[in-house]
Amino acid sequence: MQLSPDISRQLHDLCKSPIASVYRNARIVLSAADGMPVSDIARVLGISARSVKSIIQTFKAAGV
Repeated sequence: MQLSPDISRQLHDLCKSPIASVYRNARIVLSAADGMPVSDIARVLGISARSVKSIIQTFKAAGV
């Protein structure tokens, strides 16, 4: 998945959010865009691979 510079900037800004779910979702999308496998993202963030896939699919459908 490739991100535009604007979207990448928005996601990096969201990584500064004090809201845990906002931070987590931004990290997932950025990690996926960097080529990290879903299983590794899930392990690092302590969530299921299914949740990671769902968040990525939601981002692809709806954006930031």
